[in-house]
Amino acid sequence: YGAASRFFTIAPNLDLGFTAFASPSASSCFTSTTPVIIRATNRGLNPVLAGQVVNFNVTVNPGAISLTGSYSIPSTIEAGGTVNIPCGNVDMTVIQAYTLTGSITWASDEVPLNDALSPALVVTSSAPIVVGGSYTNGLDNLTGWTITQVN
Repeated sequence: YGAASRFFTIAPNLDLGFTAFASPSASSCFTSTTPVIIRATNRGLNPVLAGQVVNFNVTVNPGAISLTGSYSIPSTIEAGGTVNIPCGNVDMTVIQAYTLTGSITWASDEVPLNDALSPALVVTSSAPIVVGGSYTNGLDNLTGWTITQVN
């Protein structure tokens, strides 16, 4: 509301918006079970109470892989707080670019315009680094230590 060219924006009371994909990210290690996780933010003035149900829809291309479902908020999200919503796993072992789009819906949401991620997330998997032959790293003669390969 406002007068004489002064306008004030009032934040809505209840607004849960799609902020980002928490996973995968550009630095993810892509596997046959790469988790897809939505991050949603409480952009409203009031808390989103525990037990509220949020529906999600995610599409991963190529392949038009669809992940849909619902998620019950485990604990109250205060204004400005976030929640990560696990959507399922996707096989991302093929070396290529993946485009992820998605949206959430919440029955009490007063601002549905921020419930879809825009622009889409594009992540690219890459070929694994293969080391051939033998090499010395200076750690070969340590005692009492175990060297473990980390992927």
